[in-house]
Amino acid sequence: MRRGVLFPLAVAAVSAALALLLSREQPPSSSAPSSLAGPEGPAFFLEDFEMIHYDAHGRREALLRGEAGEHYRGRGALEIERPRLTVRSEEEGTWHAAAPRGIAERAESTVHFPGEVELRRPAQRGRPPLSVVTRDLTVDTAAHEARTAAEVVAREPAGRLRGVGMTLDYRRDRLELHHQARGTYEVR
Repeated sequence: MRRGVLFPLAVAAVSAALALLLSREQPPSSSAPSSLAGPEGPAFFLEDFEMIHYDAHGRREALLRGEAGEHYRGRGALEIERPRLTVRSEEEGTWHAAAPRGIAERAESTVHFPGEVELRRPAQRGRPPLSVVTRDLTVDTAAHEARTAAEVVAREPAGRLRGVGMTLDYRRDRLELHHQARGTYEVR
């Protein structure tokens, strides 16, 4: 009889010990991707999205689109793949910014484009089209400005401007080059 009771007890003890060993949390392996190593992962993901900002009078002031986005709640940031930002000027004209990546910061009302970015203003109300290529651009939607300290090349049908550093007041369609401004114009 002792043998009949001891054997099931021994099997139960071995099973419990094995279950305890297997249920222990393993330390993370060193081959984990670096993006997962941070303390905070994305709170949510967006795909093929569009966000619209309206002014106090209900007019569309800015439109931000992206192919994909990851929102990080702790930083209040939305990291965007292939962002496209459209902002409105006072004369109902538009400016468009496009880049491979972008970061929208809600608390600061900014969209930052690290790396190369192109700004375009289509022809409107007697003004020619304008294309601006630069790097590391920050668009402040509260101040209605786009700023960079990098090299800037602006092209319109009549010529080209180059400089270092720029402030664009997109509400008033006013572009200011900060340093080393040079231009070439074609007489037609």
